[in-house]
Amino acid sequence: MRFLLIVLLFLISCNYLPTKRKSKENTFQKLLPLIFIMPPSVGDAYSQIFYVNPLFFSSKNYNFIERISGVLSSEKKQVLLIHGFQPKDTDSVPFPTEQDLKLRLLDDIWKEALEVKFFESLVSKGYDLYLYTYLTSNNISANGTRLVSLLEKHFLNLSNFYIFAHSMGGLVIRDAIYKSNNSNLSMKEIYTIGSPFHGSPWASSQFQESRTVLGEYASVITKHSGGQDLAWDNYNNSLIGSSNSYLAEMNSKTHKDFLITAVYSSMDKNASGYMGLQSWLNAGCLSLGDTFSPSDCIVPSNSASGEGLNFKSRYNLGNYNHFDIKFGVANIRNYFFNLLP
Repeated sequence: MRFLLIVLLFLISCNYLPTKRKSKENTFQKLLPLIFIMPPSVGDAYSQIFYVNPLFFSSKNYNFIERISGVLSSEKKQVLLIHGFQPKDTDSVPFPTEQDLKLRLLDDIWKEALEVKFFESLVSKGYDLYLYTYLTSNNISANGTRLVSLLEKHFLNLSNFYIFAHSMGGLVIRDAIYKSNNSNLSMKEIYTIGSPFHGSPWASSQFQESRTVLGEYASVITKHSGGQDLAWDNYNNSLIGSSNSYLAEMNSKTHKDFLITAVYSSMDKNASGYMGLQSWLNAGCLSLGDTFSPSDCIVPSNSASGEGLNFKSRYNLGNYNHFDIKFGVANIRNYFFNLLP
């Protein structure tokens, strides 16, 4: 696109196009700034918020999932869900269509969260539901910048705005709120769910190398900068050689952490008393061993609870793993529903 604009300007300036002088000058002035406007990246295209219209559940028509526009009504109550890391994301994915993003959110990421009974209960309680998606292979800081831009555009002056952010999503929203200086952007509460505030050993090469087959599978996390931002920050010196400069910098900030309630789960390395539905993941708890136990088999509990950070509160969900707590179990959905007034 930029190349075509440059060619067009060249032709105009050299009188190769049949344009009157006055018109030529006007056209040149209008087109010149466009050369210096950066085209949107794939990461920008992925960063979108959608409104889930209740009519979707009666029709299953994806046209009722709408990309938001304009400023939301302050008279309504809003819930925004933010997902975590997606292993299939890469920096080389093609630009998505709007339909691609709808399918990503509804048929893959939030299928359990949008279970009909839960959603209908949310609507009956007077809440509008919104879903944020982003390209998780991009670094967290870039996605935080994109998210805060959307929030400051659409979610201002709201008195009943709640956010539930799973895993990496909790780091993205925390990054976003620290980048905002807009006093009109207000959230009632941010609930992070299994978010790795100190990272995860599974995203550290030092841990992956010691875990053979499972470590090789986990290496997909660290192929791109987004996954690398999830590395264990070694705040407690428990993994020799591991570090995370991004999390170290983020965790030095404290003045907006009063908005955050850290929700996490806590299982021993044997997943004793497991209460969820995704037992295939429980091998991860055993691999994390005593050093990183208890955990949700992906994120150690001391990381997901934000040990040492000044959060508003913390809540332990008990014996569930990382995927169960992403609204994957009815008990978890009911717990989150009851948090909303």
